[in-house]
Amino acid sequence: MIRMAVVLAGGMLVGCGGAAKGPAIAPDVDMFRSTEDGRMARYDVSAAGQLRFAGGYDARDGIWSWTGSIDASQGAALSRVVREAGWVASPPATGPGTDTWEIVVKTAEGRRRFEVTGDPPSVLQAWALLDRAGQARLQQDLDLLPTPDIDALVKRRHAEQQGSSP
Repeated sequence: MIRMAVVLAGGMLVGCGGAAKGPAIAPDVDMFRSTEDGRMARYDVSAAGQLRFAGGYDARDGIWSWTGSIDASQGAALSRVVREAGWVASPPATGPGTDTWEIVVKTAEGRRRFEVTGDPPSVLQAWALLDRAGQARLQQDLDLLPTPDIDALVKRRHAEQQGSSP
């Protein structure tokens, strides 16, 4: 009897699924891009707005090097691109260009996995949205760079023109 109660309680805990998830702000989208010259990159965004990035061979294997997020407006823009292009009903046709895209999309309408070659406009739009949001992964390095000082530049240029050193 005790064993049955433990199994029942364990089953209820597993069935609860852990912490409650927030409202969906974006479709689940996983985009892997490989170029003719061998570059590879991958973005993955969850319905809750978690954004992950992987580059190089890690992208092919889904080994994430950075995790961040997108906001509700970025999620809405991505949803609009996916919905208007009809990715779930019918994947985009091959476009001009040589990139290869492997895409998995999941929305309330369904799930689809497809591969497309070239640069269809909807694929480029979705990638641009994710890439803009993913630029946050570079901010830590950008913060280490010196800030431009126009006054110091003007003084140095003036000194150079006068034939002396600053």
